Amino acid sequence: MLSLPLVTWFRFPAWLAVGLVIYFGYSVKRSALGRNGAGK
Repeated sequence: MLSLPLVTWFRFPAWLAVGLVIYFGYSVKRSALGRNGAGK
């Protein structure tokens, strides 16, 4: 794994950040706990 090209190591955290933003952005909007206490 350490023998991967350098460009791969730059792309990995970039795509990871994009994925985390999408994941958390979606989950905050769809969360039952975020709907005025509807999850209680």
